[in-house]
Amino acid sequence: MPNSSVIDSLVHLWDPIRHSIPWITDLPALNRSFGLAEFDEARADVVGEGMVFLECDVATSDAMAEVDWVAGLARADGRLKAIVASVPLEKGDAVTAELAVL
Repeated sequence: MPNSSVIDSLVHLWDPIRHSIPWITDLPALNRSFGLAEFDEARADVVGEGMVFLECDVATSDAMAEVDWVAGLARADGRLKAIVASVPLEKGDAVTAELAVL
């Protein structure tokens, strides 16, 4: 692939040691950490100017911890430009506090 500059609009990063991710439990190929190092390895020679993290369907109880973790990654790596977080809208008005944090 030619060397080109892109914004990756859908990046999933996860660490099953940090967060509960129920859907990968029985998928050995996915039940491991996928961080920025793995992203860089997979992108090969495509230069990424930026990326948007998309939530990874962690356990609801870990959703805000996932955001905190990715925000920390973004502070260390300026390519992470935005986060599409999981928010339990089914909680109705009770989700207001989580939305305020985000």
